[in-house]
Amino acid sequence: MTNNIPLQLPARLSNDYEWLSKIQTAISTRQILDISYTNNNNETSRRKVEAIGLVFYAFSWHLIAWCHYRNDYRDFKISRILTVSSTGEAFVKSDHISLNDYMKLLPVNY
Repeated sequence: MTNNIPLQLPARLSNDYEWLSKIQTAISTRQILDISYTNNNNETSRRKVEAIGLVFYAFSWHLIAWCHYRNDYRDFKISRILTVSSTGEAFVKSDHISLNDYMKLLPVNY
């Protein structure tokens, strides 16, 4: 029967998994990540972030994190992340917003 119900995913939905395990570990251990990220303007930057959650919405995985560079929460599209590594450092910020509260701020339903 499974041959009669194929699931075809676009490449952009199936290529994001390389970083998910590292990010999940950082969320559970509350360790800061060092990421290289390319934004919408194709500019690449390095960021130290405190990951508070992973969410799948708008057909993409997103890392929700406190960004030390911007001193604010940011939504990083996983497919735009070039590298991820753990710094081994504990979170600096102790009073993070809950992931559910952050998601309520987004202009889309997830």
